[in-house]
Amino acid sequence: MKIEELDVVKLKDGREGAIVYRFDDDHFMFEAKDDYDLKLPTISMSDIEEVTWKVSEH
Repeated sequence: MKIEELDVVKLKDGREGAIVYRFDDDHFMFEAKDDYDLKLPTISMSDIEEVTWKVSEH
């Protein structure tokens, strides 16, 4: 699965949000829906359960 910036993903821990920066093919900066923390977590491909919206398809 290829993840791009602005794709919306659901994580294995249940959070859903957008990829705001892609470091490489396996590491991303993630902004969770309804989370207003200024520190955006870095996630890896193994944290992602599914892509719920692809920017390239819209």
